[in-house]
Amino acid sequence: MMKFNVRELTEALTIMSKMERGAYYRSNLVFLRTQGGITEVLGTNGLVEVFAEFHTGGDDGRIAVDRKTLLDAVKQTGKGNEFVNICREGSNIRVGGFKLRIEPIDVERFTPKDIPMQKVSMGEFITALAHVVHAARESYSSKDVIHVINGKTFYACDNYRLAKYEVREAYELPGELCISGSAARLLVEATKVLKETVGEIGVANEMVVVRLGRYTIGLKKEDCFLPAYESILAKEHKTIVYVRAKEMISALKQIKRIDKVKFVHIDINPSNTKTMKLFSRDIDGGIGSSIDIPVSFDNRENERVEKSFNIRYLLDALSPVEKEVVALCDPGEGNDWIDIVWNRYRAMIMAAVLM
Repeated sequence: MMKFNVRELTEALTIMSKMERGAYYRSNLVFLRTQGGITEVLGTNGLVEVFAEFHTGGDDGRIAVDRKTLLDAVKQTGKGNEFVNICREGSNIRVGGFKLRIEPIDVERFTPKDIPMQKVSMGEFITALAHVVHAARESYSSKDVIHVINGKTFYACDNYRLAKYEVREAYELPGELCISGSAARLLVEATKVLKETVGEIGVANEMVVVRLGRYTIGLKKEDCFLPAYESILAKEHKTIVYVRAKEMISALKQIKRIDKVKFVHIDINPSNTKTMKLFSRDIDGGIGSSIDIPVSFDNRENERVEKSFNIRYLLDALSPVEKEVVALCDPGEGNDWIDIVWNRYRAMIMAAVLM
């Protein structure tokens, strides 16, 4: 019999529930391995793994069970209780009044146990990942990968968007480091659950290892070609307006909800120095919902902008800076991008060509 603290086990399973489906392992499983009265709880999808050790007592052994079913059983059984017991009964385990089937699957942990670690403030490291991770989506010409250059500049891109974030002080990481977007997304979600501000980072041959409190999160390193990011970035912009990200997000969500459309049109007219227009078009080309957003122009000779964009891509790029005033920048005619720029963050989004 293993005896777990309800809150601690629920926390671990909740973090693992943020794990995306993996190509190599069944990410819906959780592995419990007991030796010498200590149980290691492990979840993995082949690209990222999360594990923590708990003093539980019990006999040595290994079991694998469905993570969601176990989480539900622990929550229900643990109501009003500090501890929950997990007992093995043949090919099942019992958690209170719940009986769960043991899966005949096991995996070896791929995160090294002993590697040099550096203590770091996790705040900006996680902030950097959270800002660029929306652009790290696998598509027909790009992998789901985040690049970290010289421990300072974080990049990610797919076919339609690119994101860049530069931290204030460089981390002691290899000159070029690539991790999967899936792993980065899990790490961002884990920090929301744990609320840890200080952690440790280490790099092994195949892994980037992050320790947060009792948890160790292994992020599999990717071997991939580094795009020439700086050559993609527009060097100058013909039009720049400043907008409250929160107001633009609200307008985009409203248009998407009311008109049930995928794309939004942006019209920035320098002759109207107070607002820009967001609107949709119906199937006949008529204007659907139309919302004016307050903006301020810089004092250059701005040009008119009339382009269409995927609403979700705009929302993804704006969400990390929702509380800020951002610069919406257009490189001019013949350049099918628009930039969202704030402080050390930059997101480029490709315009849509609508028939």
